[in-house]
Amino acid sequence: MVVDSVQQQNMSFKDKLLGGSGASDRDLECSFGKNEGDFELVEGDVNTSMVDGIWTISFSDRNKDILFKEMELTIILKLLGRIIGYNDFDDYNRVLTQGPWIIFGQYLTVQPWTQTFNPAQPYPSMVMA
Repeated sequence: MVVDSVQQQNMSFKDKLLGGSGASDRDLECSFGKNEGDFELVEGDVNTSMVDGIWTISFSDRNKDILFKEMELTIILKLLGRIIGYNDFDDYNRVLTQGPWIIFGQYLTVQPWTQTFNPAQPYPSMVMA
């Protein structure tokens, strides 16, 4: 019987989440460096002020455009307190173009996210026919 003299160390939950390699903090810094979707803030991109004792944060139009572009394929669904999503672009198109969707006898209206999205609005802002 062969026994390895090096004891295997139990992997932490953090290590499992980060790929199971037991990566050091330096390795993580390298792997989480610049991604394709990263952008750098420049002077004037973020402005903070205080209004009636409450801090406000304002973003430049350039930052808003970048953030809105990232939200382009987002669909907002509120259903039974659960998060509902899609796995690929075909699922996304199916959700938007097929239907009508009926959940527990109630119609579910699905629409893409827009800059003017208001979760308190009881009806869709547009209808696809």
